[in-house]
Amino acid sequence: MRKIACILFSSLMILQFVSCSHDPLDIDVSDVDLEMKLVRLDEAVFESSWNSPEQTNQELLNEYGDYYKFYSQFVLNNQAEVESAEMSRYMAGFASDKTMKGFYSDIESKYGDDKFDDYLNEFENAFKHYKYYFPNEKTPNIFTFQSGFNYKIVPNDTLLGIGLEWYLGKENEYVKRLSPEVFPQYEKNKMNPEFW
Repeated sequence: MRKIACILFSSLMILQFVSCSHDPLDIDVSDVDLEMKLVRLDEAVFESSWNSPEQTNQELLNEYGDYYKFYSQFVLNNQAEVESAEMSRYMAGFASDKTMKGFYSDIESKYGDDKFDDYLNEFENAFKHYKYYFPNEKTPNIFTFQSGFNYKIVPNDTLLGIGLEWYLGKENEYVKRLSPEVFPQYEKNKMNPEFW
């Protein structure tokens, strides 16, 4: 995704300088066909019943496939096999942790239901512009997660992941309580959606 973003940014900047009277972003993209979906792994993980960890882990893997594997191993930094009892216990512990559940509750208050739609529309508009100029390039799916403050944004060729706990706002009670040694105030000041 960084490659795509760099190409997009560089190309748009070149177009801006080459065409002084034409704004490359001032185009009609309403007819641009875009296949992009939103995958809410934050909701899937935290709203699942973890009474039977191995069963729930397998259900999430069956439903979300590579997204869940990428999330549970890479984003949460756990190298256990996805279908192992170790991963099942880890995921159950993460989803049941009091602090993580508190963050998730605040994430749902801010981004749950249709509250993420405006942000999704912005992503769709940006990627439609990208597809307009680069029609043969792939566009990523958006997937949201709670990373335990491991990652803000995770891009690759097929997805753009967003760690929503990083964007709860500096006035969020959980964000205020984050250790100032690990999360200095300037970092907390950027914990708003306009910085993703």
